[in-house]
Amino acid sequence: MDNEPRPHLLPTRPATLALIAFAAGVCGWVVVRSYYSDLPALPWIPSVILWSLTVVEFVLARTTTRRISRREFIEPLAIARFAALAKASSILGAAYAGFFAGFAIWLFRYLEGVDAAQRDMWRCGVAVVVGVLLTGAALLLERACRIPPSGQDSTERDK
Repeated sequence: MDNEPRPHLLPTRPATLALIAFAAGVCGWVVVRSYYSDLPALPWIPSVILWSLTVVEFVLARTTTRRISRREFIEPLAIARFAALAKASSILGAAYAGFFAGFAIWLFRYLEGVDAAQRDMWRCGVAVVVGVLLTGAALLLERACRIPPSGQDSTERDK
């Protein structure tokens, strides 16, 4: 029975996130190029929600790291849930940042003459920053969920 594969979650690779961001950026550019005149004004609410998720994940990463370094008990299922949340959030953050970066690249040439482009450029800039911060917080949380081997504490693990 020891030969059965055990479920595991591999760490997120930066190259994967870069590829996701690039693909989303191309999609954002194509969508905006084709439909910009038909789109409503960009809302702030998605960025506010993702910013809130960023703060939550950053706090979870800090508290999880502290608890593991103090060797406090943490429910294993909670760690698995945090890791899954981190994995999904890093992908979402990369896609969000990439999409709005593509949007902003297309808008850049229309900044001088179109008022809507100026307004949307600010919102795209905020969205890109929020997406990058969410990806960073998610990667921190994912790293915090790594349990060090029994003879090693978290300070030795980070070297």
